[in-house]
Amino acid sequence: MPPPRGRIVVAGYYPLEFWGGGEMVLVRVMNHLGARYDVEYLAPEGFGGPLRADAGSIMSGARFRYRRIPFARASALPGALLRPVPPRWALEGADLVMVPLDRPPSAALLRELEGLGVPAILMLHGLTFEKFSAASPWNLAVSAYQAWARLYMRSIAGALRRGRLLFQVLNESQRSFLEGLGVERSRILLIPNTIDFSNYRVSRDDGTFRVVYMGRIDRLVKGAHLLARVARGMARAAGLGAPVELLVMGSGPAEGSVARLASGPGVRFLGQVNDQRAKSELLSSGNLMISLSNTEAFSVSLLEGLASGLPVLCTDTSGPRYIVGRNPAFGRVLGFSAREFMGAILEYYARWRSDPGGYFAEKLERRRAAEEEFGRARMEELYESAVEMALGLRFQPGGLHSTVTFASSRVPSQPIAIPLNSANCWVELTSNERVMGVQELGLRELPATVEVAR
Repeated sequence: MPPPRGRIVVAGYYPLEFWGGGEMVLVRVMNHLGARYDVEYLAPEGFGGPLRADAGSIMSGARFRYRRIPFARASALPGALLRPVPPRWALEGADLVMVPLDRPPSAALLRELEGLGVPAILMLHGLTFEKFSAASPWNLAVSAYQAWARLYMRSIAGALRRGRLLFQVLNESQRSFLEGLGVERSRILLIPNTIDFSNYRVSRDDGTFRVVYMGRIDRLVKGAHLLARVARGMARAAGLGAPVELLVMGSGPAEGSVARLASGPGVRFLGQVNDQRAKSELLSSGNLMISLSNTEAFSVSLLEGLASGLPVLCTDTSGPRYIVGRNPAFGRVLGFSAREFMGAILEYYARWRSDPGGYFAEKLERRRAAEEEFGRARMEELYESAVEMALGLRFQPGGLHSTVTFASSRVPSQPIAIPLNSANCWVELTSNERVMGVQELGLRELPATVEVAR
């Protein structure tokens, strides 16, 4: 193994033991980067939420270090509104700082990152910019917070445009919002989350049409009120003799509203399932997955469902909408309505009942397409390219700019795309003969008339 080429500090917002989808992805990314860099994860002390996994099991074989230290309040505003600030002493000596965001970054955090004099990647893992909706009181609360977050982000737009900041986003809505703030597209890296597809499989069902919900159970963010209504609908369908079942895996403050319904037919509540083999077996027994969030930047659970061949029904939130929108076979985006969800569930049930063999074939193809779109190897390569790009910024006086050489004297009037080295990046070449920066991560063909001077 080659020696580490630099120190990366990841300043998290939750301890890893919280073990939501974001923490799972961060552990995967840090283990990958840890093969080449000295990586450390910092989390704030005093976290008051649930810890759903054991630190020892998470860190077994880990390629990074983990510390929980005091973080500072971001401002005089209520602590839940802005991202807490890690102490500067813990970031000193880093070659790159990566900051996952579940809330807007405070001006104090941005000043701290700028003062370090090293590049930083703000990772919008939990920060969403959803459509405004008034379908329920919970959506009104989410919409109020979204309105405030948008206004606050506009107030710090100047700081976001300065310095050596790059932004990793999980969906098109996040990228579009940042561009609207004046952040150059070249500094916004669209890297969706990923899972290890080898941990999941597609199986034939046992004669029961099983709908799976997997995730945290709370009302404000994850839509537990809607989950309870769907659970009641499934219980009624089962009571009428339909071979259907809602399988709920997860925990949270509102789990009681679902657990109470599990005493009768049609609903099975399993609580938090952390064991990978058990989770995979349960998912493979399913036929359909639902996501009911009021706000969601991405959803690792949906990838786990797709890896098991399950189509997805989701609310119209930015992350699930991005995932499902990548392929019509992945599922459908619905409104915040239990009636609409139950109607769609019954449509899939009718398709399964009329042609179980065809339904199983669709599951196999869905898994193949999802792995092609969200496979682990591709995402690890994209993260590696992002880190290389960020570290390169520190040593290039021209920032993102680099010159190019033409094999002919003709300068194109329209931008064209060319790749950078062997990295999985491409850049936009404009008529002023300068590379204006990485536009997004992806592959493009190299025009025969252009050479890149590194």
